[in-house]
Amino acid sequence: MADPTFTRLLGPDDPVRIGVVGCGGISHAHMRGIAEHPELRVVSGVDIDLARARAWCGQYDVGYAFEDWRVMLEEVHPEVVIFATWPAQHFEQVMGAVELGVPAILCEKSFALTGRDAEEMMTACQEKGTFVMEAFMYRHAPRTQVFLERVHDGTMGQVRSANASFSNLFYNPEGQNWRNRLETGGGIVYDFTCYSVNMLRAVFGRPPKRVSAVGETCPVQNVIVTLHGLFDYGDGVAARIESSQKSPFRM
Repeated sequence: MADPTFTRLLGPDDPVRIGVVGCGGISHAHMRGIAEHPELRVVSGVDIDLARARAWCGQYDVGYAFEDWRVMLEEVHPEVVIFATWPAQHFEQVMGAVELGVPAILCEKSFALTGRDAEEMMTACQEKGTFVMEAFMYRHAPRTQVFLERVHDGTMGQVRSANASFSNLFYNPEGQNWRNRLETGGGIVYDFTCYSVNMLRAVFGRPPKRVSAVGETCPVQNVIVTLHGLFDYGDGVAARIESSQKSPFRM
């Protein structure tokens, strides 16, 4: 039987129960990571394609499959929900999960499509006491952690400039992938550029004072497909960003 509330007390040997919303490609990366942690247990999978949700649950021996994430939260009551969904869905999903009392949320990038939406989501989480985190997998990779330790402990000296690139060849004006469609929150900014911005924030520990950018928009899907940006941190400290759906893979 599912637990009656989100607020049950966990014993020292009880695994944290997780609900995964979105059974697409990135959900499998989450499951590979969860498999390395016996203190975690996925108890439900959700997808708008119920057949895919059922197949996904069968693949990972997950007990409950749903096509509606709200129904899943109300019936299964996981302690953590992972939104492995399109960026355009995140505002509604995070706000709804907060309202339903979910204790912790891991939301795929990009967290929101606008700064205003992100601030509203964060305020709602703070007011309800919900822990929320944006899923930037590269930020937490062991090699990244070692790199950031060397930056912050002074091993590499004072950082006065940085270049952050993340590009790949997947431009498709027909919109066959969510990354190419406006209505899903596609475009290079919400898919790849955000990783570079996140990494620069980790390196410098502060936002830039000024930002300038040039780019290219797909004439069919109206999403940004190439972006070059310059971040000015003041005192001659600067960083450059390059990301594109039309360039060979660089990361």
